[in-house]
Parts: sequence; C-alpha cells; structure tokens
Amino acid sequence: MKNKTAFLTATWFKTGLIPSFLPMEMGGTYGSFFALFLCVPAIFVARSIGNVLGGTDYGTIIGMILYSIVVVVIFILGLKSVPIAEKLLGLRKDHKGKIRDHDQNCIVIDEVLGMLIAYIPLMSATTQLRWEFSLCINIKIKEPSKVEP
Repeated sequence: MKNKTAFLTATWFKTGLIPSFLPMEMGGTYGSFFALFLCVPAIFVARSIGNVLGGTDYGTIIGMILYSIVVVVIFILGLKSVPIAEKLLGLRKDHKGKIRDHDQNCIVIDEVLGMLIAYIPLMSATTQLRWEFSLCINIKIKEPSKVEP
C-alpha cells in the first residue's frame, strides 16, 4: 500500500487532522461523523442490491452479506494502513501533552470500523427504527470528568 493512500485511509481522508475547537483533540469524533458518509450509502446500496437479487425472501440476507464485505474490507485496509501512517506521523503530542508514536488521535479508521459495526442492526430495521437508531447512536454523551481528591 502506498504511503499517501495508507495515510488517507488511516486518517479517513484527513478528517482525523481537523483542528479541534475545544481544548481536547476530537479526531475520533470527526472520524465517527465522517464515517456516516460511508455507513449510510453502504446500508442503502446493500439493502437495494439485496432486494433486487433476493426479492423479499432473501433480500435482507444478501444485503447483510454485501454490508459485511464492506466491513471486512475496511478492517483489512485499517490493518495495512495504520502502521504506515504511524511511521509517517512520527512522534506527536496529544492533548494531554503525552508524546505518542503509536495510537495517535488523528488515526480514525478504527472509529470508521466501529460505526460500520454499530450500524449493522439497521440492515433489517424498518425506516422509523433506522431514524431512531441513528439519532441515538450519533448523540455523543459527555463523560463526567474524574474527581481527584
């Protein structure tokens, strides 16, 4: 895999590099948001092709197989691209000031894969349930800060 392609894949087309407007890095949040531009069309296309090929009886199963192929491809791309991107990024300081040479915040392909997996139930859901599920999964709940003695 070429360096530029690996870098674009690992940072999900550089969305992990978008500067944060908060005092913490939000690469994962941006990666999850921009993963929607893959998840929603992938679900739509997989369901549509499944319905065309399998009709009402096997359409969901065929669609699920097609969607699973997308998930596996993103997984394999992530496995191959992350080590290359880590070398290209080198040492980076995170928002806590810790210098990291691996698992940098700007590598967000794992968030993309997580969103793809989280959207699997939508393959067989009704339209209303899909909207409700999308709203629930995309609302980020702020975790309470740790209380130090």
